[in-house]
Amino acid sequence: TCSCDVSQVTVEGCTNSVATNYNPSANCDDGTCVFPSEGCTNPCSPNFNPTAQVDDGTCMPEQFGCTDATACNFDANAICNDGQCEYTSCIGTDCQLNIPMSFAGWHIISSYCRPLQDSIPQVFSPIVTDVIQVKNLVGQVYVPSFNNFNTFTTWDITQGYLVKVANPVVLPIYGGTEVDLNIDNIPVYTGWNMIAYWLQGDSDPVDVFDNIAMDVIQVKNLSGAYVPSFNDFNNMGNMTVTRGYQVKMNSSQTLSYDAADILPRPAPGSIGEIERLSPVHFSQNIKPNPNTSTMLIMDDENNTMKYGDEIGVFTPDGILVGAYVYENGMLGGLVFGDDETEEGKDGILENEQYLFKVWDRLLDTEREVEMEFIQGSATYLKD
Repeated sequence: TCSCDVSQVTVEGCTNSVATNYNPSANCDDGTCVFPSEGCTNPCSPNFNPTAQVDDGTCMPEQFGCTDATACNFDANAICNDGQCEYTSCIGTDCQLNIPMSFAGWHIISSYCRPLQDSIPQVFSPIVTDVIQVKNLVGQVYVPSFNNFNTFTTWDITQGYLVKVANPVVLPIYGGTEVDLNIDNIPVYTGWNMIAYWLQGDSDPVDVFDNIAMDVIQVKNLSGAYVPSFNDFNNMGNMTVTRGYQVKMNSSQTLSYDAADILPRPAPGSIGEIERLSPVHFSQNIKPNPNTSTMLIMDDENNTMKYGDEIGVFTPDGILVGAYVYENGMLGGLVFGDDETEEGKDGILENEQYLFKVWDRLLDTEREVEMEFIQGSATYLKD
């Protein structure tokens, strides 16, 4: 006859399967069981308990509504956003304006409508998901992705704003009154300014700045410049609605806009603004950015360039940072510095040497050339 003794190893722990610390291997309850806390687990309910692990059925009705304090239908009692925020019903309709930013990247914008909700976060709230940053020339900045970091106060109707967007967008300005050209004007100070453009149509910068041209050193946007002292050199084209402009002054002045300077709209099929030649050889896409300097190239007896020839401006490591077409004895435009908001190097660095190349249109040949600097420096300096 055989017999055997079966012994069981004691494993202490929580043996209640409802407990949060239930131990299926335990065979001896040690009194340490912890049971889940009960309460309302719905985050949209007024009595939501963030520590509750089991819903006990006591949740009060959910409170949905618009939770954006800048919206017209903001609901201070709402706990969860219902996606129905709207921004137009509570504002005036005296002046409304759409500001297109047709590509990802930098733009200089302005408005002739005074926004009723005029804090910078409120103005940009309709496109906030695409705004990378907004800044001006005096160091104020708004960066939505950085916890809505903002050093601006309110929208200044006299100023232009540098805006970088992630995608093409249209910024609606919902306004009250528009500027009154008979009363309102823009102070421009010695040095650099970034001004609004108030006319509701295109105009020639020669006409716009005619009364203060003696004190204007240059006007520029993100694609070109107007220099009155250089025989009214202009490769930025006409001034246009919703754009802003950087203006450098010899002395302080006051700029007044005149509606009489608005150019007539060309009839369908007619030729409007004089078409300027664009580079076809040095045509690598250069991304506009606020880090620029204006370069003007004067003709002399040693110049052998002909109509349609091109000059390319390069960094020592071969990055194209400026390109101009020879037309009528003068040429020039913007040189683009490196955009610090982008990864990698895409422009010329401060104090970096310029390298120049000329392309002969008829021979289709390219050669390096040397330039003599009458003013300025052979190395890059912003503005």
